[in-house]
Amino acid sequence: MPRDSRCFQCEWGQYTGMEGVHQGRNLALVPTLTAGLGQTRDAAGTPWGRTDSKVSPGLDVSWAPSPAMTLNATLNPDFSQVETDQLQVNFNDGFALFYQEKRPFFLEGADYFTTPLNVLYTRQIADPDFGLRITGRSDGSTYGALLARDATTQLLVPGVLGSSFQSLDQKADVAVGRYRYDFNQHASVGVIGTFRRGENYANGVAGLDARWQQGGHTLSAQLLHSDARYPQAIVGAYADELGGNPRPSGNAWQVQYSYGNRHWGLSALHVDIGPGFRADLGFIGQVGYRRSALSGNRVWYRDDAAFNRISLAASGGTSTRFDGQLLQRDVKLSLAVQGPMRSNFSLAPLVRTRFWNGALYHEHDLSLFAGLWPLPSLRLGLAANNGRVLDLTGSRLGQRLLLNLNGETDLARGINLNWDLVHQRLRRDGGTAFTANIANLGGSWQLTPRQRLRLTLQGSNVERNQALYTETVNQHARDRAAQLVYSYKLNPRTALYAGGAWGGFLDDDHPALFGDTRSVFIKLSYGWQP
Repeated sequence: MPRDSRCFQCEWGQYTGMEGVHQGRNLALVPTLTAGLGQTRDAAGTPWGRTDSKVSPGLDVSWAPSPAMTLNATLNPDFSQVETDQLQVNFNDGFALFYQEKRPFFLEGADYFTTPLNVLYTRQIADPDFGLRITGRSDGSTYGALLARDATTQLLVPGVLGSSFQSLDQKADVAVGRYRYDFNQHASVGVIGTFRRGENYANGVAGLDARWQQGGHTLSAQLLHSDARYPQAIVGAYADELGGNPRPSGNAWQVQYSYGNRHWGLSALHVDIGPGFRADLGFIGQVGYRRSALSGNRVWYRDDAAFNRISLAASGGTSTRFDGQLLQRDVKLSLAVQGPMRSNFSLAPLVRTRFWNGALYHEHDLSLFAGLWPLPSLRLGLAANNGRVLDLTGSRLGQRLLLNLNGETDLARGINLNWDLVHQRLRRDGGTAFTANIANLGGSWQLTPRQRLRLTLQGSNVERNQALYTETVNQHARDRAAQLVYSYKLNPRTALYAGGAWGGFLDDDHPALFGDTRSVFIKLSYGWQP
């Protein structure tokens, strides 16, 4: 697991944003003060070192000069209280992991910047020194603009068969603009631009999009163009993805039609993304391919039956590289039912041909999902997948089993517990190539209407069999993380937060599990309306 994929000082973004700020006066100032202390070390038995302590003031501002316009600003923001990311392990998927945005400044008004292709992924603005956003509506116009200075420059480097994150140790200036005009309730057109610039680095994306809807029919399209300039360190590290070109440029477009009513659904999609296209402020992890896909579904309603809704769906698509090489061909069926206790069950077989490492592989699997609420305060979920899939590292097919148990429950006295447990195993060539276990456990206790305590525990175990791989792999890997956060809120903007976090790991180079990070923080915020 990438060492930077864990966020330890995270908690409750819904209590720290500018919620309710437009009630009453139209200007709100929220000064903040955060103090934190963090330590790291590189090996077990060594003293804690590299202490990082800071006292950091900040300011959030929200101003509504009119009911149709809102301006938000943040100076030196601290997101230590934002809810932690779900722990994921990425070792049999060539593409970078996606994490939902949870920071309140970027969540508010996010729908103003939405387009068919994911051009703006605000988590690419990783550590802003400041941010300024304006959003509004006027007659048929909807607009939004975002400016920021980022202390780091995080890149998602895409390719045909995979993608990964990379960071440049430099600041970057960010500018995003979005405008949409609604001719009527049926048709609209829009433009969007995202721009980021740093030292020997620049990326810009501009495009048009349109949408038409009439009854159950919806047609949408988007066309984008990008230009970029990368420093030599990135060009050299990603020679295959960039082809040695420090100034890639390219186009991307998508057209989608869908029809839906109470009983029938149909969708057709075509995506075409050039090999030189780069949207560094978005999340477009695959480039240099074309994909066409069709899907349809039929729904039956049985109002007086125990299982009152049944749906049957089918989908299929083909992806090709720009030189015509087949990348993927897939067909999937799905049968789903809804029944008592808010239950839903689905069964979905999949057949797929995929290209990897110069060869085509034929995969097939069967997915099962079940979820229900046996009690009003208890939710249970089970997902399972079993079939013949590709081990990317070994470039060999094997039999994989994947199980996911999840749920949540509310206990007495304001206690909530939630869990998400994943087990994955792949067997091939007479042995077990890998096993992976992931646990995300959480709990919160609403001590009083103003006080809350939250605990998060995370862990992963990954075991690989070196005898089944020709290249060297990390045979043993474990990660552990714990976080405890206390909050006291007078109102959504005046609050105190205090918390601590610990993280540890082991791998082949560090065979004993040891703590490598620990930190504590306290944050004060005060909401003031002049």
